[in-house]
Formats: sequence, C-alpha cells, structure tokens
Amino acid sequence: MCDSIAQLLQCAQRNVAIVSVDSALNTVVNGRPLLSLTELRTVLRDLPPSYERILDLVDPGAQSGLETLARLRLRGHGLRVRTQVKIDRVGRVDVLIGDRLVLELDGRAHHLGDNYETDRARDLELFRQGYTVLRVSFRQVMYDWESVEAVIMHAVRRGDHIRRGIHDRLGLASAQ
Repeated sequence: MCDSIAQLLQCAQRNVAIVSVDSALNTVVNGRPLLSLTELRTVLRDLPPSYERILDLVDPGAQSGLETLARLRLRGHGLRVRTQVKIDRVGRVDVLIGDRLVLELDGRAHHLGDNYETDRARDLELFRQGYTVLRVSFRQVMYDWESVEAVIMHAVRRGDHIRRGIHDRLGLASAQ
C-alpha cells in the first residue's frame, strides 16, 4: 500500500491524490484503516521535503471525495474550512465554512427517499440555529464548481460565514 501511495503522490494531480489518500485514511477494513497517518508519514519521509505539506492537506475524517475537493478548493481562498463538524440537534455536516456557513454535498443515491426528508429537516434546524445552508449536488461540484464557488464567495463577502455578536446573544450557531 505504501509504495502505491508514494507513486500516487508523485504522479497524480494534487487534488486527485489527496482525495485518494483521504479515502485510504478513512476506509476501514477488518477494523483498521487502509492507511494510517503513521504510514503516510513514513511514505512522506522517503519523498522530497516538498511532499511534507501533504500532511496539512489530508483529513482522515473526510467522508467523501466531494468533501475533500470542496475543502481543498475553498482553503485555496484562505477560508477556514472543516469537514464532518458535529452540530447539536443536527449531527455532522459535510463542510463548515467559517463559523456558520454549511455546505452539504449530495450524491443522488444517498439523498433520495427518506434521506431527502431528513436532509430538509436538518436544513430547517440549521437555519433555526443561525446557520446558512448551501446544498449542492455531485454534478455541481464535479462539473460546475465555478458556479458553486461564485455563490460561496458571494456568501463569504456578505459575511454569512461569520458568527456575530447577535448570534452569541441569541445562542445561535455554535458548532463543536
């Protein structure tokens, strides 16, 4: 596995490599991740020093390649981005930008049927707690990122990602 990861990091486009490494860190087989952070550090030790930055880019908690891509792209704008953040009465959200802008990344198969209704109930609770929610599809992330990014950056310029004094006074938008 470690030789494959070394080849991947050296040969694949950076974001593709990070998506794959995140997946290996997050995929558990027989009670053990396919790749541990310790093993990744060992791989990086044998590569040129410039590859050490990979440790700052990977996230073993990322639940999907869409999360990884969104996280990497948004951090490229200098935004504080966290994945799989737990929010009271909601559970985990895919991506939290700043303090209160939630980005939910929906693949069609997982978000139909009962999940569709659950997602809407989560959105309402997030809104009640002072969060702004943007829900985008696989297709939008993979093939129309420019449009998604434009909307996110518009929301950031508007300050939708910032927790303000009013939120504190009302007890709103405090992610864990």
